[in-house]
Amino acid sequence: PIWKELTQMQVIERVLRHGIVSYEKSEGTASNADIEQWLVYTAADQMEFNKMKRDQELNERYAAFKKGSAGNVQPEANWANEYAQTLDREIVSEKRCRYDQIAVTDFSKDEA
Repeated sequence: PIWKELTQMQVIERVLRHGIVSYEKSEGTASNADIEQWLVYTAADQMEFNKMKRDQELNERYAAFKKGSAGNVQPEANWANEYAQTLDREIVSEKRCRYDQIAVTDFSKDEA
């Protein structure tokens, strides 16, 4: 056969490492190299691992995009203060409606 049989100590190490890396993965502290070495056995595991890496990369890219583009983020508004300072509340209401519509239709995450 292509593979060689593991000794009893190697099997014990494999089981313990699998448990440790599984715990670290659930805590979010495991490295991708450790996960690939100790948790990926089958083609299905490999597909799941690749998806996890891709999701992780997309989340990092989105965080960088969000950090670097403050102009695209919805402005913070203190509506109680706005209402108190304005005589014509209809203007503030329109502004609030417009901001709410922008927030509902903002797809900046999809474009990241």
